[in-house]
Amino acid sequence: MAPNPPPDSEVAGWLHTLGITSLCQWDVLVFLSRHQTTLLGAASLVRLLGYATEPMVAALDHLEALGLVERSRLSQGARLYQCTVPRLDPRRTAFAQLQALAGDRTGRVRIVHQLRGASTPRETLQAAQRFLADAQQRLRVVRRQADERTERSNLWRKAI
Repeated sequence: MAPNPPPDSEVAGWLHTLGITSLCQWDVLVFLSRHQTTLLGAASLVRLLGYATEPMVAALDHLEALGLVERSRLSQGARLYQCTVPRLDPRRTAFAQLQALAGDRTGRVRIVHQLRGASTPRETLQAAQRFLADAQQRLRVVRRQADERTERSNLWRKAI
């Protein structure tokens, strides 16, 4: 790590810029960035990262809603996962800074401390509101995709 490590407020700012709110999200993002494109079943990803299924699914949903991870459709029990951190975005810079910080044990401990840090009830409420907003956005996308599929199916039936 650099001789002059960044202050905790800067580390917290990088995490906020990325939209990372939990250690599980950070671990998933780091895993997928190191493995570029990964073809795994959900159970395999859960085993590799050591989290329960529910937090892992929530982390993947959150990262996908942020545009940091892309997932393919489920095919024969596996999905293609890909890290998609933008190339020319403040999030790219924040991610690069956090990766550099996580290059040694001291930096990793600082990131974990920020993600597990004591939060006030107001911060917990804000995190829950962000999660709800992300979930609602994802729900709108999924509903729109389902409507499009239904519309295409109806057009196909009319053609027959």
